[in-house]
Amino acid sequence: MNARQIFLLEFLLKQNEYLSANQLSEKYGVSTKTVYQDIDKINYFLEEGALNSRIIKVPRKGIKLSADEERKRIHAFLLENKFESGAENYSPEYRELEIIKRLFINQDKLDIYEFAEEMYVTESTVHRDIDKLENNLGEFDLKIRIKHDRFYVDGDEWSIRKALHSYITQNPTIRSEEGLEGFFTKGDVEKCREAIDRLSQKYHHQFSDDYSWLLLTECLVFKKRTDQNNYLTKRTSNLINDLNHLEVYFFSGELLENIIDKPFSEISPYEIEAMAYSLLAYGFSIQSADYIQNIEEQVNELIEKVSSLLSLDLTKDKHLKLMLSNHISKMIFRLRNQIYITNPAIEEIKKQYSSLFNVIWIAIRDLGKYYEINIPNEELAFIVIHFQLAIEKILKPLNVGVICQNGIATSELIMSKLHKIFDADAKISNISVREIDFYDLSNIDLIISTISLPDITIPVIEVSPILTKGEIESIRSFYTDHMTDNYTLMRTSLDGRKFNMESLQTLIKTPKLVHVSVKNKKECIEKMIDECDLSNRRIQGFKESILERETLGSTSVYTGVALPHCDPRFVNQSELIFMTLDKPINWGKNNVKLIILIAVAENDIPIFKDSLIALYSVIENQELMNELVFMNNGDEIKERLLKEVSQNAK
Repeated sequence: MNARQIFLLEFLLKQNEYLSANQLSEKYGVSTKTVYQDIDKINYFLEEGALNSRIIKVPRKGIKLSADEERKRIHAFLLENKFESGAENYSPEYRELEIIKRLFINQDKLDIYEFAEEMYVTESTVHRDIDKLENNLGEFDLKIRIKHDRFYVDGDEWSIRKALHSYITQNPTIRSEEGLEGFFTKGDVEKCREAIDRLSQKYHHQFSDDYSWLLLTECLVFKKRTDQNNYLTKRTSNLINDLNHLEVYFFSGELLENIIDKPFSEISPYEIEAMAYSLLAYGFSIQSADYIQNIEEQVNELIEKVSSLLSLDLTKDKHLKLMLSNHISKMIFRLRNQIYITNPAIEEIKKQYSSLFNVIWIAIRDLGKYYEINIPNEELAFIVIHFQLAIEKILKPLNVGVICQNGIATSELIMSKLHKIFDADAKISNISVREIDFYDLSNIDLIISTISLPDITIPVIEVSPILTKGEIESIRSFYTDHMTDNYTLMRTSLDGRKFNMESLQTLIKTPKLVHVSVKNKKECIEKMIDECDLSNRRIQGFKESILERETLGSTSVYTGVALPHCDPRFVNQSELIFMTLDKPINWGKNNVKLIILIAVAENDIPIFKDSLIALYSVIENQELMNELVFMNNGDEIKERLLKEVSQNAK
């Protein structure tokens, strides 16, 4: 038996239930045909060992080892023949790691037949492994070619280094210096670590733990590739055009001197500049006054744009400017250097701050265009947090009015209960029955009243003089629904202004694509584009900008909604296109059944900004989203959505 068959037998020994061939196929990364062939081999082995046990295949049940009386004998037989395995070393993940090491580290041309035999899999399985890996390498413009049954990597040196660095740093099993020793020698790891630590002290700069790890991996990749005489042959970008100082250049040169054992004068300036950009991306302090001023100007413009979109003045927040300048200066070098950070909280940020996330995506486009970078969702999420912290300083608290006809004592009792439900920032006011007709209710978010108020347009919860348990739950439910970060942002943004329902009504085209069947995201987007205004479809870049936005990160949210956006520069007629699906499709990390294509022209953003924020604030309402996808009529979908927005905006 080969190693995979041994693993399979050991695995089945531990199982009491039937398993499908598909489950075993997925577990071991082989076809179901190979699974059945392995079972035949194992049964032959059991028969040769004078064992009565067999792996049985029962229709509509699956596969199971029938060995109730002989499990100990089989286990002992495996031990006796030294077949016991310590770990599943030949898993798909292990094979991928081996392919990376051999193609990128050892620079071998991978012989498909030898590798298949070594890994105890078929040649077709190796081909599938290679196809999967090549798909993941697509963003680095690399191809895995085959010649005379041998695989090799085809691409420029810069792309090869970036791909290798990305694979290592994003693989959770390698997240330690011990893990790096699976790719590089222990001596090289120690040498690079010592060089980084020594020069950090010399230049009075300490890298954070995360950046230090990324820089260590970068140094090891540089060393390994140059030791194998693989050098950069073209300039990735011109350092002098970005900053007018030499400190980072000399740090880079000294670092490379230490790790590749060559004098500064013999190291290619392309290598030094490439490492310098990595240093800047990993937080090396920039001292150029011109560069700092340039960053500050762009940050000020970004804050002004966000302030305008939200109708909030954030321009006086010095801490916000400082934090954004610090993050964006490093972000520019990361993205120019094709270094992509991970943000483990990205889905939670999109969930909790979806309105702000989309607003900042609109506002930050000019900054990306200025520096010629595409800003992915991971970077965008960090910027959202900086803005959210600034916004929380000026958020409008919930304003509650209490109306009670039973006198001051009863109203004070109700208000006492309310203070226990709402947070300390909530403003609770006592409104007498005599004041109702002339009291300014424009800033009141909720009225809690012991009398019926049929003519009041804002939300009213009618209660007893002594609040019941059910009434307290109703109040608490309202508070939970209306104090989310997205809803609070909308109320603060409006700040008493009347929401223009007509603008949103104009923006939303009556949905025609209801309960449509599509296979994937691309097909879905293409169908929605076909429904867009002809003047938009004729613009070159309209479709491309929607697809490009998706490459920067998924636009789906946890409520089963996707919000593909078109770059406003390529929009002539502002519109929102709705589409519901008969079955959910995968869209990033979420399955979605409702898609809203957002196309707002550059000049229309000031007109429709309230509409967009209002829309973003309701997509987190899971109950509403479920209601919309079950509707059979486009008019009903539009009417229901407008009704919800109207209630929230009061």
